[in-house]
Amino acid sequence: MNISKEEISPVELRLTVAIAENDYKDDVTKKLKEIGRTHVIPGFRKGHVPFGELKRRFGKQLTSDVINDTVYRAVIDYITENKLNVMGHPMPVEVKEAFEEGDQEFKYDLALIPTLDIKPSADDHYPFYEIEVTDEMIDEQDTNMRKRFGSQKPGEEMTADAVVKGSLMQLNENGDVNTNEGAIQVTDGIVFPLYFKDKEETAKFDGKKPGDKVVFNPNKAAG
Repeated sequence: MNISKEEISPVELRLTVAIAENDYKDDVTKKLKEIGRTHVIPGFRKGHVPFGELKRRFGKQLTSDVINDTVYRAVIDYITENKLNVMGHPMPVEVKEAFEEGDQEFKYDLALIPTLDIKPSADDHYPFYEIEVTDEMIDEQDTNMRKRFGSQKPGEEMTADAVVKGSLMQLNENGDVNTNEGAIQVTDGIVFPLYFKDKEETAKFDGKKPGDKVVFNPNKAAG
């Protein structure tokens, strides 16, 4: 893997990441075997799914996920190692739904924090504000901090602000899992029903417990 940089302006930087198939191929193979070993795949006994079938059904999406993760981690490592003062997150120049196998190239734009040369003097005057901190403000901040930095633990029943993790499988017109090549099959999916645009889709998760199945429409949920 190779990373090069291009200075667009004093506060803009573009990173180009050239990734070879050997940079991610082993990780894809490892994760495919892990799926076959740990997940129940319709039509097969657990742990007895042929590798070719795993690759046909999960290979495209898994390859895309591994490439995306490998490239993004490389960008973050580059930022850290070169001590770049970045504002916000790296932004991909081109957003792709899926990545193909083989050698390829990705570009990310970075916004750099500008250097400020501010020299306060005794002649400068600034207003001083006294803010009354109420119990409600403290409680609200405490709740927000707990949600942002608290550890995630499995719940016993669905709550309004719960993050749902599990397998996402595309169904066919008969309501069965679609096993055709190219069908959406994600073994470690994450959805956040609270932020669905269509609240009817959100309501389908009400009262659900670990192990329950929910049939919902991602297109309607995303609005």
